[in-house]
Amino acid sequence: MEEDADICEVNQMGLRSMRHKAGVLMPEEYDLHRFHNWVRERHAALAHQSDLGR
Repeated sequence: MEEDADICEVNQMGLRSMRHKAGVLMPEEYDLHRFHNWVRERHAALAHQSDLGR
């Protein structure tokens, strides 16, 4: 499991590369894509609430 975690971290760093724009998702990845979008939306909403409270 530790090896899997290490390679996942390396893979995620590559996704921040300027060369990575977008790709085609496999059918199994759409649920993960929806989850990532949900996390981004929640993060943005919480950041907005934090800004309003200042």
